[in-house]
Amino acid sequence: MNDLDLKIAFEIFKQLQPGINENIQLYESSYDKRFGNVVRFVSNNKTIAVWLDFPTLNEYKLKLLFKNHNKLQYNFFIQQIGNFYRVGWKI
Repeated sequence: MNDLDLKIAFEIFKQLQPGINENIQLYESSYDKRFGNVVRFVSNNKTIAVWLDFPTLNEYKLKLLFKNHNKLQYNFFIQQIGNFYRVGWKI
């Protein structure tokens, strides 16, 4: 994923959660969830995934996600992890 891809993902997430942190965070294994922060996973100096964690997903958010998810060419995912949802793209 390049910088433009990250910018597109961030803009989609901003529509869903307008108050998110403006800085994309690097993944750290010590955090199991980070509400309000877009997170990217880097391996071998390349971003291979980007996501945002949500405590809940409602119909409005799901409609926006499915309307916009194809703006990125990567694998879109929604994953339920315990009591929250992780939404993003991965290579």
